[in-house]
Amino acid sequence: LINRIGVETALFYPDVDFNHLGIIIEKTLLNKHIFSAKKFHAPFFQAGYDREILHLNHGYSPAVHRPRAALLDEADFEWDISYVGNPSPYKLRWLIDVVTAFPNKRIKIVGNNWLKIGSGTPIEAYVSKNAVTGDALAHVIESSKINLAFHYGPAGTHGWQDSVSARTFQIPAARGFMLHVDNPEIRDLFAVTDEIDVFETPDDLNAKIAYYLENPIIRQRMNQKAYERCVPAYSLDARAREIIAHIENRRAW
Repeated sequence: LINRIGVETALFYPDVDFNHLGIIIEKTLLNKHIFSAKKFHAPFFQAGYDREILHLNHGYSPAVHRPRAALLDEADFEWDISYVGNPSPYKLRWLIDVVTAFPNKRIKIVGNNWLKIGSGTPIEAYVSKNAVTGDALAHVIESSKINLAFHYGPAGTHGWQDSVSARTFQIPAARGFMLHVDNPEIRDLFAVTDEIDVFETPDDLNAKIAYYLENPIIRQRMNQKAYERCVPAYSLDARAREIIAHIENRRAW
């Protein structure tokens, strides 16, 4: 009905899969314009539903993911290494390697249910006992020397796997230094070794953590460049403007 009376409807879908309570793919297709943060969704929809799905990256919220303080001196950081995100077995393997390699560093692991999945493992002592969201989440990012970015791992019925996620943009927007799992998508978004750095294996990650902890000037210079790349170009406001521009261009056809 809404489409029939001429109202433009648009959907932006940010998650890796559709296996959430209340999500019915056929109903999402009723929207006139559909955008997904995941590139792997496009061929799935085109093959199964003969419907164009446009790729639009996720972003950060300017009201939340922003620095609260001036550039920090090295002594002002509260944590050496942090990870923010909900748990999965894939993430757990990365984090066990990190805490084992750096037992004397200040490490913070934040996310729902880490206490459950991490119980009895080497990460248990580093898991936050409280949920951290909103301003508190941005504070953790900004107050950590190194922020790790890796994703859920293969998920859902299709085994899809994120290359980038919301955290990819939230970390630099809050002016946190980012070490991100390597893939072509992250290299399209940020200049590797100039703005952020990437890793492929646990040994590679641990070597880069050690390097950047020992080289704060390099780390903070890269950090500022990543912030300038991200803000405001990768904001959710900018993404909304892209959706509006697409709709207006289609109207002009």
